[in-house]
This record gives sequence, structure tokens and C-alpha cells, in this order.
Amino acid sequence: MTRVRHSLRPPWTVRVAERSHIAALPSAWLISSLGYYWLVHTYSEGSGCCWASASNLWGTIATYSAIPAYILLLSTYLWRQTRTLIDDLWPTDTADIKAQVLNPPLLYPIAFCTVAATMAITQYASTLKQLSLLDNAWLDLSMIVSNFITWTLTAWLVSSRIFAGIAMMKLGSRYPVNLYKLSAVRPFGRMAILDLLFAMGIIALIPLQSLDFELRWDNYKDALLFVLPVALAMTLLPMWGVHRAILEQKVMKVEAMQMRIDNADHDDLVGMEALLSHRDRIAESVTWPIDVKLASRIALYVVLPPIAWSAAAMVEMLIERFIAA
Repeated sequence: MTRVRHSLRPPWTVRVAERSHIAALPSAWLISSLGYYWLVHTYSEGSGCCWASASNLWGTIATYSAIPAYILLLSTYLWRQTRTLIDDLWPTDTADIKAQVLNPPLLYPIAFCTVAATMAITQYASTLKQLSLLDNAWLDLSMIVSNFITWTLTAWLVSSRIFAGIAMMKLGSRYPVNLYKLSAVRPFGRMAILDLLFAMGIIALIPLQSLDFELRWDNYKDALLFVLPVALAMTLLPMWGVHRAILEQKVMKVEAMQMRIDNADHDDLVGMEALLSHRDRIAESVTWPIDVKLASRIALYVVLPPIAWSAAAMVEMLIERFIAA
């Protein structure tokens, strides 16, 4: 039996889910966050200094409540799905491989959370100066803390997915690829799709803060600059290693087939046709463990709602400016 060098350590969200239910922690956060803000808004004077309208305020509250709940839910779901995908790829002796993929070193969350925390603090740097002039700044301070939690939770999950993607890339480069059974490497592609949908889900939730239908680029800029490159990395990393392995196998196989064709009896039309067809079939086989058309459609369907929301806000702004002029 292979000696296991690593032990699998489930994250704290998975341990909570195993003791209760996968939706317990996200639901508790969502209910407590909305209830807390309802109480704070009810018993505080005014709507704070950072919000253009009540719709803008409650849209931002919905964003800071929904995204952390989404992250808490996805952290458990993605962990479980990745564990299942590893079982599909390596049916025996998977304990050590699971630990290599699902146990990120502490450096990863520290690095990503530091970057995210810096971006969160930068977003409200000017607001913090204004709060010192207010008698009741509890609502604004709560929103700043919620923004900080949203950024750091997102960065924590992203760090684990980036690490998992890098580990799968290394394992994929050594995976025994069979060009005649490429369905065996599909789990690499399924992992990429899961991570893409995770990132697109965050993008779909960001427009919640624009319930007043006013597009504020400053509210989107930092999030998109963070999420979009991360989404690209999380999509490509799990597939890149096995993609290179498939390419290498194709080149070797096509070269071998070409040598057989060069050395074959060219007067044997049936045999030549079989060799040529076989070579062309190998040369035209896919090199990515994913249906690219399906993945692009899924991404498009997820991105369409926030794009439509933003477009509607821009049209309304143009109409208001035209009427005012």
C-alpha cells in the first residue's frame, strides 16, 4: 500500500457543514446580516454619509450579505466536488492526491487576503475621514466592516482554488493520457467549469448594489479588476497540464503514424486510406478536456444579467441627462 505523506484537512466551512447542513452557515450569515442592518438602520439617525439614496444603501447591504453567504456555500460545495473529481481521475490511492490539491499552505490565504484587505481599506479611505465628523457613524462603520469581510472571504476561497488549480496542473502534466479515451480526462474540465461559474456568480451578484439603477463605476472597478483575472486563472490552471500532455501525445502519435505511412506500401489503397484516416483522426482530436462551446455559453448566460442591469442603468442616466438639458 502506498504510504500517505499528507493528511486531508477540510476547511472550517466543510467541518461546520458536516456537523449540520451545507446551507446552515450561509443561511445563518444571510439572516443575521440582514437582521443586523435592519436594526441598525431603524435605530440610527439618517442613512449615513456614503449612500446616495435608500435604494443604494439597501442594495449595498444586500451585496455585503449575499456575497459572503455565497462564498460560504461555495467553499463547501467546491471542496466536495473537487474531492469527487479526484476520485474519478485516480480511482485508487487518492488520499495523498486529495491532500496535495485540497490543503493549501498558509502562505496562499495570507497573500490573497492581504491584497483583498488592502483594496477594501482603499475603497473607504476617504469615508473614514468623514466619519470622525459624524455623531452617529455606526451604520457606515458596519458597512466598512462588511466590505472588509466580503473581500477577505472572497480572497480566502480564491486562494484555495488557485492552489488547487496549480496542483491539478502539475498532476495533469503527468497524467497517463489515452488519445482513444479522452473522456477519462473530462474531470479536469469539470473543475475548470466549476471555478468559472464560481467567479461568474460573484460578478452576477455585484450589481445588487445598484438597486437605484445608477451605474457607479467606482463600485465595480476594484471588484472586476480582481475577479476577472482570477476567473481566467482558475479556468485555465486545472486544464493546462493535461492539455500539454494531450498535445505531446498527439505529436508523438501523429509522427509515428506518418512514419508508418511513409514506409507503407503506397499501392495498397485500402491500407493507405486506413492509415491516413487514423492519422487525421488523431490530428483533429481535441486537446482541451472541456467542451469549449458549452463553457462559453454558460459564462455568457451568467454574465448577461449584470450586463443587462448595467446597460439599463446607463440608458436611464442618458435619458435623465437629455431631459435635464
